[in-house]
Amino acid sequence: MFWGGVGSIGEDASELTDDLLTTFGAGLRYRLKGRITLRADLGFSEDETLLYFNVNEVF
Repeated sequence: MFWGGVGSIGEDASELTDDLLTTFGAGLRYRLKGRITLRADLGFSEDETLLYFNVNEVF
């Protein structure tokens, strides 16, 4: 699975395009048995690279 995102915050709608943060990455999902799922996501942004690892779904 591949993903990407763009985001920004501002006090006024006209500020939302001033400083955009972009991210992209890839993830893997593996179902062990029944409802047990392993998740790993590797994400990249301009400033950092992060690896997330979870057991089971977040919802």
